[in-house]
Amino acid sequence: MSLIGVAALVGIVLAAAGVLGFAFVVARPQPMLYCYLATLLFVSQGDGGQGGLSDGDIYGRGTGVLPVALITVYLWSMAAIAFARRRVAGRPLEPFNVYKYFWLFNILFAFHMIAAAWLGIPLSQSLSMLGLISVVNVSIFFYVLLALLDSPEDLRKLTKFFIICASIRGVYALIRFLFFGGDPSNPYALLEQRDVTITFANAADLAVASATAFWCAWQLTNRYSEMRVSARLGCLALLAMESSLVVFSAHRSSWAGFGLATMVFFATVPRRRRKWAALATAVFVAVAATAVAATAVKRFGAGAAPGASLVDMLLPDFKSTQASPEERGRPRELGYALDTILAHPIFGVGSWGKYEGWGIPWQQGENAYGFFHSALGNIALKGGILGLSLFLGMLFAPVNFTYRQRSSIPHSDRGIYYAGVAGLAYLLPTLLVEAGNTEVRTMQVLALLVALPYVVYRATRPELYPDGSIVPVQPRARAPRFGHARLLPQRGRPGTP
Repeated sequence: MSLIGVAALVGIVLAAAGVLGFAFVVARPQPMLYCYLATLLFVSQGDGGQGGLSDGDIYGRGTGVLPVALITVYLWSMAAIAFARRRVAGRPLEPFNVYKYFWLFNILFAFHMIAAAWLGIPLSQSLSMLGLISVVNVSIFFYVLLALLDSPEDLRKLTKFFIICASIRGVYALIRFLFFGGDPSNPYALLEQRDVTITFANAADLAVASATAFWCAWQLTNRYSEMRVSARLGCLALLAMESSLVVFSAHRSSWAGFGLATMVFFATVPRRRRKWAALATAVFVAVAATAVAATAVKRFGAGAAPGASLVDMLLPDFKSTQASPEERGRPRELGYALDTILAHPIFGVGSWGKYEGWGIPWQQGENAYGFFHSALGNIALKGGILGLSLFLGMLFAPVNFTYRQRSSIPHSDRGIYYAGVAGLAYLLPTLLVEAGNTEVRTMQVLALLVALPYVVYRATRPELYPDGSIVPVQPRARAPRFGHARLLPQRGRPGTP
C-alpha cells in the first residue's frame, strides 16, 4: 500500500474513532463531568505572583499556543456535548432567575470582544483570565451542571462525590498541616517571611471546606434521629476537620466568610430546633474564635507595635508601622484602580485594559496593573458598573431562589440545597479583598456553588417529556410556599387535556 493510502486509512480510522467517541460522551456525559469536578476539587492552582495566572499547571496556558487554558477548552467541549444531548432529547432548560444575568453579562463580553478585534487587541489579551472570561465560564459551567444532572439519582451521586472528595482533600490538608509544614504555597511565609503555617492558601479549597462543614452541621441538626451512630460520629469528625481547615488558613477574609456561612446555617435551621442550634453554634463560635485569635497573634504579632490590640493586629494594612511591604501597597493599589474605574464608570476599560499606577511591588511583568486585590473591583475595572451589577445579580439570584423555593425541596436534600448559599456567603469577603476572578479554579468552584440550589430543585422536581410537558409526581406532604408554576409551563400528561 502506498504512503498516501496508509495516510488515508489512518485518517478514516481516526475520523471514525472521533465520531464514535463523540457519540459515547453524548450518550454518557457524566464521567466527563465528574473528571472535571475531581480536577477542581483536588488539583490546586498556583498564582505565579500574577493574580492567579499560572502557566505552570493545568489551569494555565502552558506554552501559550492556545489563547485560553486547556481546561477551559475541556469546559467548552462539555458545554457543546451537553447542548447536543439536550437538543437530541428535546429537553429545554427552565427559565431560572439567574439566566438573565448570565445572558446580559455574556452580551457585554461579546461587545468587548468586538471592540478588541476592532482595536487590534490580541486574542490572548482579550481572553486573558485578568479580564471577564472567568465570569463567562461561570455561566457555561452552570449550564453544563443543569443540563447533565437532572434526576434524583444524579443528585445523590453528586452529593456523595462532593462530600467524599472534600473529605479526602481535607484529611490530606490536615496531615500536611500537622506534620509537613502546611501548604507550600503559603504567601505569608514566601512573601512576608512570617513564621506561620497554614492549611490552604487557595480560596477554592476553603470554599469547599466551608460548604462541607455546613452540610455536616445541617445533617446533625436536622437529621440526627435518622442517622446511625457511625454516621453521626463521621459528620462530627468531618465538621471539626473542615472547620479547622478554615480557621488555620490564617486568611482574614476566610474567617469573615466562615462567620457569614455560620449565619446562613442558623438562618436555615427550623424554628423548633433553633434553641439547641443556637447553643451548639455558640459553643462552636467560642472555640473557633479562640483558635482565630491564636492564629492571628501568630501571623500578625511579630510585626505589631508594643501594646497593639487584637483589632490593630488584624488590620495592619493601614498601619504603616505594622504592615509588610505587600500590605502597605494594598491601599495605594486600590486608590490607583479606583481612579481608573471613576474615569471609565459604565463599561470599564475592557477585558484587556489596565489601570495607571506605579511602585506596587508585585505588579511586574507584562500583566502589571492588569488586576488588583479585589475580584469585585476587577470586574468593575474591566466591565464597569454595568458588569459589576450583573455579576452581583448572579451571586444574589441563587440566594433569592433558595429562599423562595425552600419549602418545595425534600427534607433529605435540603442540606446540599443550602450548602451552595453557605459557600457563596463564605466567598463574599474573598471576592471583595482578593483577586479570585483571575483564578480558573476559584471561579469554577463559585459556579458549582451558584448551581447547587438549582441542581437540587431540578433533580427533585417533575422531569420533562421531549415535548416539554411535565410528568406529575406524587403529592408532597407539604405544599410549596411558591409553586413552580412560575418556573415551568403547566401541562398535563401527554395525551390528556
